[in-house]
This record gives sequence, C-alpha cells and structure tokens, in this order.
Amino acid sequence: MADDEEELKLPPKFISVHPLAAKKGSHYSCVICSSDGAFLCKLCRSCYCCREHLLLDDLACHAILCERQAAILEILSLPLATRARPETANRLFALRDECRRVAYLESRRHVLEGHHELALPAAERSLHFAREVHGQNSVDLVPPLLALADVATVAGAKEAIGYVSRAAFLVQEEMQRLRSNLTAPLTLKIKQNLANLEKTNPDHINELFIEEKHRKEKYLQWSPQKSPQNNTNTLTQKPLSLKPLFQQCLELMTENSIRDEVFRAKGGASLAFLTSKFWSSNTKILVYEEKYEEALKSASIALYFATLSCGVKSLQTALAIYQLAHLGQLSEKFTEAQQIAALQESQNILKNALLNYYSPLTIQIEQLINDRKLQFSYDSKQLATLVKDYNEAESMREEDRLSFRADVKEAIQRAVYSIQIFEKHYGNRSAVYCECVLLIGIALSCTQDAECEKWDQQGRPCCQRLQELDKDGLAVEHATLMCHIYRVLFAW
Repeated sequence: MADDEEELKLPPKFISVHPLAAKKGSHYSCVICSSDGAFLCKLCRSCYCCREHLLLDDLACHAILCERQAAILEILSLPLATRARPETANRLFALRDECRRVAYLESRRHVLEGHHELALPAAERSLHFAREVHGQNSVDLVPPLLALADVATVAGAKEAIGYVSRAAFLVQEEMQRLRSNLTAPLTLKIKQNLANLEKTNPDHINELFIEEKHRKEKYLQWSPQKSPQNNTNTLTQKPLSLKPLFQQCLELMTENSIRDEVFRAKGGASLAFLTSKFWSSNTKILVYEEKYEEALKSASIALYFATLSCGVKSLQTALAIYQLAHLGQLSEKFTEAQQIAALQESQNILKNALLNYYSPLTIQIEQLINDRKLQFSYDSKQLATLVKDYNEAESMREEDRLSFRADVKEAIQRAVYSIQIFEKHYGNRSAVYCECVLLIGIALSCTQDAECEKWDQQGRPCCQRLQELDKDGLAVEHATLMCHIYRVLFAW
C-alpha cells in the first residue's frame, strides 16, 4: 500500500479540492472525463477527478502546457476593456494557438513511442484549443482530428473513420473556398486568351478541347471526399452537351487549371500539407483493414501532396516514400529493385536532414580546435558537454524542435524496416547497410531515445567498416562526415 501511495504521489503544484468549493457560477470538472473535480493545479487551474487522471494528463501534455495555460488564465482574468486591446487579444490568440500545436506534437510523439493512452488526452487538448482559436469549421482542426484517428486506429476503434471523415470534410471545404476565390479571375484570363486564339486560329479550339478533355480523363482527382478507385467511372462519362464549343473549352480549361492553381494560392501550401496528412492517416486505416492495394494508392496521393507542400528533399517526403516502399511489398506491386530504390531515396533524404541538423555543431567544434580552445578527442568530457549543450540549446523554437524530432522518430521506425531489406540484398558489410545503421544511431541520439546506447553496439562496427570502405573509395557520399558525427555523439 505504501508503494502505491509513493507511486501516485502528487507533484507539489496540485492541491485537493471539493467540488462545492468552486466559485459561484463555476464548476470543478475533470479535463479527462468531465466528472466532478477533486484535484486542482494551482498554476493553470486544471481539474481532475482522481490521481490516475491527473498523472495521465500530466504525462500526456499538462506538464508542457501548464505555464502557457496559466498565462491564458491571467489574460482572461483582466477587465474586458483590457482584453479587448489588440496587443492583449493577439497575445491570447498566440498562446492558445501555440497550445494547440504543442499538444498535437506531444500526441504524435506519444503515438510514435507506443504510449497510446497518453496520446489521447494530448490530442483532445489540441482539438479543444483548435476550436477555441479557430472555431468549429476551420481547417486547423484537421491535425488534432487526424491525431485522434491515429490513436483510434492503433487501438482498433471504429471511431477512426469518423475522425478522418470529419477531417476530409474540412479539407474539402477549404479547397472549395480557395477554388471560389480563384475561379473568377482565372476564367477571365482564359476567356481572353481563347478569344484571341479563336480570332487567329479557330480550328485550334477543337484540338485544344480534345486535349483538355483527355487531360481531365487521365487526371486523378485528389479530392479527400472521393475514393481514388471510383474517380475513373465519373470521369469517363461523356454526357451530351448543347453548349458552344468555345464555352465547353473555357469551362474545361478553367477546371483543369484550378486544380493546380489552388495549391499556389495563399494558404495553398498549408492545404496541401494537411491533405497529405489526411491521406497518410487514411493509409493507416486501410493497412489496419489489410486493404494493401487501396492503401498503396492512398500512400501515393500522400506522397504527391507531401512533395507539393514541403519539397522533394523534405523529411515529410522521405516518410511518404518509406510508407510507399513498405506498401509496395505488402501489395506485391513493387519489384525488389523498385522497393530498394525507394528505400535508398528515403535514406538519402534522412541523411541530408540529419547532417544539416548537426552541421552547426561540427562547425563549432572545428572553430574551437582552430582557436586552440579544445583538445580534440572523441571521448573527452569537454566534447560531451558541447554535445549535451547543443541538444538542449534553444536554436529552434520549442514546437519546431518537437516537430523535427517527431519526424525523425517516425523515420527511425521506418528505417529499421529497411535494414533487413538492405542486409538481404547487399549484405551486412556493405556501405548501404552500414550507412543505414549509422543513420538510425544518429537519429536516436537526436531524439534522445532510451535505446540510443544499446544501438551503439550495432553501430560501432558499422562505423569502423564504413571508414575502411571510405579509404578504399567504396563508401557512400558524406561517409567521413557521417562517421565523424556518429563518433562525436557516442563519444568513442
């Protein structure tokens, strides 16, 4: 019994309260289950019905959100006239939006670490703040909805489809809003160009119409509301139209052009990113249902939008390619050569991202050596202190650091799968295999994972082997720098 009390000992900022002790017009209710509150945080006034819910939420996201929620509470306690000032209102908006993003990233981290019971409260808090800041019908509700869908998918709950459907509706609504803003000016420009073309070469209008019609039939509609396999049936229908050829060509060109322009407009890149996240969550549901061919199509769309929103060499693109390669094997649609090519492309993107992340550290070490302020040795205490300070430095905003490390943590899980493929195809003494092992070790160090030291037992011989291959000119690109960073991080 004493051990249980010690295990559930409350942090000092929490106090016991009675539900009837709340101020008139207010009520102490648990943020987890909405029951009567029995414990209260002195800083942010969050309530909990029991010790278990208190500790659950504190581990999930309360510890990292508490100070921000306390600042929000302080602003809300100000007189209405003070709160209405632009600087105060902007501060309140920024704090709530930051809580939304940080809670979402914490939820994602818990999912990747396998702590699904912690991911759920964090995702729900993110959704709560998203509704407070942006309302019920904003596209900013999509990330927490998809986070809830991911948790439900892993737990095998049917609610995942409901969360994904709601996210799909919000993405579609935002897409329609952007389309409506673009339609009028784009139609006017196309109409002017077609009018000039009709004057100079009327016969070309018919050729252009046939080309645009063929383009529409070949084009896969990327609408989240429609399943990819059902689009071809609607596209190939050719109803009889009594409109003039000029008008038909104008409408067809406008429709085809808007599909591209909508993602170049203001807010288009953000919409493309959210659409990529939607298709990624949809892929996970299909994989859980063992519908691998449909999941492969869904993953292909996720890759398209990840590339569109973040670029070809982004970590989001690498994650999408990893997912596609795995599904290519499960669906038996990829040859072994295609799968290996996809995995190597993902590995190269991950390598560049990690080398860029640690490049300031390597530059700092080089400068200290040149200034004779550092006696360089991989196992020196001074170097270990530099690495520790670098990992804890505020070189990135907290939420940016959380986002980057969440992407890296997800990449680790996908890269571990590729080790077996590379070992089978190239052997465990090949440069590609050794590079993969080293990258996972560097990524584990970046995310400060508990498995970091254990992984070094496998990474150390691979690092030595890669150095030998580099001397013979057989190593992969940036092998020397990668080995240097690995030895700095693991101090040997």
